[in-house]
Amino acid sequence: MSFPASNKFKGLTLIELLVVVAIVGILASLTLVAMTGTKARARDRRRLEDVNTLRNALSLYYAEHRNFPVPTEGDSNSNGKPDCYLTGSDSVSSELINADVIGTAVIDPVNSGNYRYFYEAPSSGEDFMIKFYLETNSLQDNGYPQGENTITP
Repeated sequence: MSFPASNKFKGLTLIELLVVVAIVGILASLTLVAMTGTKARARDRRRLEDVNTLRNALSLYYAEHRNFPVPTEGDSNSNGKPDCYLTGSDSVSSELINADVIGTAVIDPVNSGNYRYFYEAPSSGEDFMIKFYLETNSLQDNGYPQGENTITP
């Protein structure tokens, strides 16, 4: 049995394959760019959750001790207030964990350069300030623009 010869299309040309590869490459690069911004926004959202967790833990600590924890390892800044970075092994994190007002230490997702939580309190423990940095403007509607932000009691 023989089949009639056919001149039908049997494959893709080199040009067609190159066009398909180029389209796939463009789509992959667009996805990568979109994911990069998503990661920064997710880190910023976590930072806001972290500082709110810290604020709540500090409020509970204040309710039990009638003052806020005072850093012991930091230098006094230009205001004369003791300060420190919250690293998990600092005196403030240890005090909050020991007082059972927070389960684990809260540290910035990046935890380097400006992207660290900075805690400051007067020697009397009557007040505190936490400084943190955001990478994007994604939380600007919540009152937290890109760059340096602070929270207080």
